[in-house]
Amino acid sequence: VWFGVALSALSLVRWSLTQRVVFSAAGVLGVLTFVALLRPYQVARLKYWLFPGDDPLGGGWRFLELRRLLAQGGLWGASEPWPVRHGVTAFEAPYVFVGHQAGWLGLAGVVLLNGVVVAVATWVGLRALSTESRAMGRGVAAFWGVHLLLAAGGNLGLVPEVANTPPLLGYGGSAVVAALVSLGLLIHVLRRREETPVQSPAEHGSSLL
Repeated sequence: VWFGVALSALSLVRWSLTQRVVFSAAGVLGVLTFVALLRPYQVARLKYWLFPGDDPLGGGWRFLELRRLLAQGGLWGASEPWPVRHGVTAFEAPYVFVGHQAGWLGLAGVVLLNGVVVAVATWVGLRALSTESRAMGRGVAAFWGVHLLLAAGGNLGLVPEVANTPPLLGYGGSAVVAALVSLGLLIHVLRRREETPVQSPAEHGSSLL
């Protein structure tokens, strides 16, 4: 998550062509090194994520069970509560829990609300007048966007699962604090736009903040 936030800050720097090539090559080399150094249990987790049916009672059980619980939710939510004494807790799979209890429509609403935060923050990161405001907007967009990708994508089987606490949905005190701080920064930038006198387009082009 914080790597994504760092990349969003680096996107404000004006790189030369040579610097872009070097930075991109370093990124590709880093990814290849990471893949090469994967431990056996990590490789097995990737395998079970791709082919959970190969071991339905072992390593693939969790992925199959998440799909079953999500399908059980249906459009409006399941009639029975989340299974007690279950191998998958609601804290570990919050998006599946929402889909199971509130249905697919409720899950879509939660994902949409997160997407609105990412969209507004991205807009701020692209259109703000000051470098500080653009940096805050891009950082908040990266923070919420990467969390959404890892948490929702992992729960729904779109990407491999990793230990991740989604903002304002997962169980974790520090994650809640970080989410509220990021929202506070975003609201601060938006309020500054309202308090800043309107200036001519000739001076600031199409920028709005």
